[in-house]
Amino acid sequence: GRIFASVLAVAKQKNIAIVMAAGNDSSDLDTPLDAHWASPFNFGSRLVKQKDGWTNGLVVEAYDRQQRRAKFSNIGGDVSCPGVSIFSTLASSKTAYGEMSGTSMASPYCAAGLATVLTLRPELSLRDAIDCVTNGPSKIENRVPRLDIEQAVKRCKKQ
Repeated sequence: GRIFASVLAVAKQKNIAIVMAAGNDSSDLDTPLDAHWASPFNFGSRLVKQKDGWTNGLVVEAYDRQQRRAKFSNIGGDVSCPGVSIFSTLASSKTAYGEMSGTSMASPYCAAGLATVLTLRPELSLRDAIDCVTNGPSKIENRVPRLDIEQAVKRCKKQ
C-alpha cells in the first residue's frame, strides 16, 4: 500500500484522480470486508487521506437495481455506483456483449461521473470535484454516498 500511496501522491501533484474498485470479496461474509484490505491501491488511498486530509484515490462500492449494497461488494468505499447486471463487452463471449457484475463494473460509472463534474464545473479543483461526488445526499445503507451527478453539478459551484 505504501508504494501505491507514492503513486497516488505523484498523480495528485499532476491533478489526476485514480478511481478503483472496492473489491468483490463479501458475498459469503456475515460482515462485509473493508475495501482497504482488497487492494494495495485502496490501502494506499487511505494512507494518502490520513497524511493529507484528502485523497485523489476514489474507492468505489457497487449497488444493485434496488439501490442496496451489492451482496458481493466490499465496504469502506468513498462512493457507490451501479455494479449489478451491467451490460458490457465480453472478451470470452460469442456475441461480444453481455451482463457482468462487480465493483469493476461500478468504477467506470464513478470515473465518468467525476469527469462529468470536472467538465461541467471547470472552476472546481480536483479536491472540490471529488468532494462533490463523495458528499451527495443519497446514501446506500445510510453509509456510503450514491453517485448523483445532477446533484453534484447543481450543488458544487465555486464561491
